[in-house]
Amino acid sequence: QTGGLPGATGPRGVALRPNVLIFLADDMGYSDPKAFGEHVVGHSNNTTPNLDKLAAEGLMLTQFLTEVICTPARAALLTGRYPARYGMSQDVLPQRVLFTPGAPSGLPKRELTVASALRAAGYRTALTGKWHLGISAASVDGSNGTNAFLPAHHGFDDSLVFPFSNFQKCDPYAGRSPPDPELSSIDAAMSLRRREAARSARRSERDAATAQELSQERAEGREQREGAREERQLLRADGADERE
Repeated sequence: QTGGLPGATGPRGVALRPNVLIFLADDMGYSDPKAFGEHVVGHSNNTTPNLDKLAAEGLMLTQFLTEVICTPARAALLTGRYPARYGMSQDVLPQRVLFTPGAPSGLPKRELTVASALRAAGYRTALTGKWHLGISAASVDGSNGTNAFLPAHHGFDDSLVFPFSNFQKCDPYAGRSPPDPELSSIDAAMSLRRREAARSARRSERDAATAQELSQERAEGREQREGAREERQLLRADGADERE
C-alpha cells in the first residue's frame, strides 16, 4: 500500500495511510543498540545511528515480557497473543518450537496475524528475512507435504524468506516415526500430560515397591532380633540351671 507521512494527502486530497514496517532481529541483546545501552548501563561502545534515530523519533519500550527463542517470539509478534495459547512454545511432539526444517508443524492457520489484519484493511503485505514458523504439514509417507505454514498462508502477499537458522540437523525424527501432523497443540498438551501421568504412576509404583521392601527388611530384622533375644534368654536359663 502506497503511504506517506501522517497527515499527507494524495490525489484529490485523499489522506494517505502510513506505511507500516516491523523489524525483528535475532539474538540481539537488549542493550546492543546504543540508545538502549546508554539507557541500561549509562554508556555504549556500539554505533547504531539508524536504530538510535528510530528510538529518538519514536518510542522506546523499556519494560517488557518477551520470549527468548525464535519460534514463540515470532508467533507472539505476529499474533499479539501468548504463544502458549496455540502451541508455539513447547518442544513435545508434534513440536511447534521448531528446531529443524523437517518439523511437521507450524503456526496454526486459525491464528489471525497482523499481516492478515493489514491486508484486510487494504494494505499490500510482504515479509523478507527469517520465518521460523513452519514450512510444511509433512506427510507420513515421505512426500514433501503441503507447505501449509509458509507466509502466504498467514496474510503475506509477497515473501522472500529463509525458514530457519542455528539448526544442526534436518530430520528431527531420525530413527523414529513422525507423529500425526493433524494433531493440534491441545492434543500434544494432552499427550504430554498423559506421559507425565504415566511417569508419575511408575514412580509411585517404584516408591511403593521400595517401601514394601524396606518394610519387609525391617520385619525380618525384628524377627532376627527377637530370635537372638530368645536364644540369649535360653542360654541364661541354661547357665542358671547349671549353677544350681
